[in-house]
Amino acid sequence: MTQEEWYIVLYVLIIIPTMVIVVMEKRQPMKTVAWLLVLAFVPIVGLVFYFFFGQRHSRNAVGIFQNMFYSQYFLISHLIFQL
Repeated sequence: MTQEEWYIVLYVLIIIPTMVIVVMEKRQPMKTVAWLLVLAFVPIVGLVFYFFFGQRHSRNAVGIFQNMFYSQYFLISHLIFQL
């Protein structure tokens, strides 16, 4: 595989699932569309911004599980980009 193909694979494996998570969260439609546009047009920077500013932090059990998932997801994506 060429380097460009690897970038496409990484895009599909990291950005697309993040977009699905954004759509599934309960937030205002305009904010959802804004985050989707950021993730689509500025993928790496948008992903970092989303993890720091876009996530909803909840104190219930679902929120704790979701935050653990995001932390592991961010760690895995960081390790992949180091390759």
